[in-house]
Amino acid sequence: MVRTFIYLCLLLAAAPNALAETEAQTKCAGVEVSEVIQGCTDAIDAKLASGEVLASLYSRRGSAYGATGKYSEALADFAKAIELQPQDPDLYYSRGVVYSQAGNNARAIADLNKSLELKPKSAVALSHRGYIHSQLGNHDAAIEDLTAVIEINPDNPMVLSHRGNAYLTKGDYDRAIADYGAAIELAPNIGQLFHDRGYAHQLKGNFRKAVADFDKSIELFPQNSQAYNNRAWSLYKIGNLKKGLADAKKAVDLNGKSAASWDTLGSIYEALGQREKAIEAYKTAMQLDPSQQTSREHLIRLGAISR
Repeated sequence: MVRTFIYLCLLLAAAPNALAETEAQTKCAGVEVSEVIQGCTDAIDAKLASGEVLASLYSRRGSAYGATGKYSEALADFAKAIELQPQDPDLYYSRGVVYSQAGNNARAIADLNKSLELKPKSAVALSHRGYIHSQLGNHDAAIEDLTAVIEINPDNPMVLSHRGNAYLTKGDYDRAIADYGAAIELAPNIGQLFHDRGYAHQLKGNFRKAVADFDKSIELFPQNSQAYNNRAWSLYKIGNLKKGLADAKKAVDLNGKSAASWDTLGSIYEALGQREKAIEAYKTAMQLDPSQQTSREHLIRLGAISR
């Protein structure tokens, strides 16, 4: 394991070179990014470190560069660290994270694969690889990785939530609901978990259960425009147009750039017989997102635009 802090020599009396090196390493092992970069750089430039210690300095600086978006510098540092310690799984994991941040998912997965080859039960590497698989649309692979993480640590609500998201995208709403429910038991104060379970209920057609979850989500996170929009839609589907209208208005108040929320507002106005307001809402949705086919079809049907 690459250590993030080690003394290169004993502090003896007033030995200035040793003191300077120790101070540099102390900064390198800190948490303030600019100090970490400077401290690690000073320690590297002192040319007193080698092997695992030098790899640690490059790794720490690489992580700090990654945190500031300086991905080229970060990757260069991790390449040097890995050259020094080619069997350290954490270095491959950390470089994989930087590749992921830089948008190079193929190289990220390759590094995470190497990390897991060296340390097969690494929950963090499995989790990150699972998230990348989800981003790439490889939901079966994501579920496999996240399931492995849950077997290692069954009490992580975020991993359960991410697996629920993968099931949701696959259309497996029952498993998604089960995962969100398990996550809620572990973290009952996270509003997003209730929102996501509510959305799964909504997609399954269980609109009353969806409303109950959106209620709780909004109670915990009152500024979540998505929760208001989705609750508005579920209320619309069960015929509670008055409350649905209030929620749709709240959604666009919180986020006026959401085409989906304007489309929901248009649907409720239309159901209430307020044609002109419906047309205005649908047109706003299309202006925000010209690819919004639902709003376009509504406008064609209402005779507001031609096909």
